[in-house]
Amino acid sequence: DGTPLGHVILRRLGEEGELKRLIVVSTARRRGVGRALTAAVVDLARTGGAERVILQSGRMQPESLTLYAAAGFTLSATGKRPAALHTA
Repeated sequence: DGTPLGHVILRRLGEEGELKRLIVVSTARRRGVGRALTAAVVDLARTGGAERVILQSGRMQPESLTLYAAAGFTLSATGKRPAALHTA
């Protein structure tokens, strides 16, 4: 019916892209919408020349961390961000 099921923001940070504010409406969760939005933003970042994509996610959001891990994100070794993840 054309109603948006979610949104995501891609922010350019030098050679990196930052995935920000991935939101999926509750009625569309667990239907692949978040996975599709994550893949689209990573593809867009890479097409735009980003060497990697980063994001921050709270440790109180285990579903998000599972989604991002399945998309190839890994925890940052820097420890500067509580739950910073990146993909090569």
